[in-house]
Amino acid sequence: MTDRQSSPAGWLPQLSCEQAGATVAGLGIVIEKSFQGGRAELDAQGYRVESLARVQSLKDGVVTFIE
Repeated sequence: MTDRQSSPAGWLPQLSCEQAGATVAGLGIVIEKSFQGGRAELDAQGYRVESLARVQSLKDGVVTFIE
């Protein structure tokens, strides 16, 4: 498994920014699947994360949002 496959949240913003000589100020997410843990990984890396909608679960075909 390559570095890109093992940590997609970690390499993508850094790769593009390093090439441009820039830094990431934050990430905007349209629909966040909070139950998958990607936000926690980004938070742990120090990124600011803003989401328009946060899904808590998709249990039994029912979408539950975080308010």
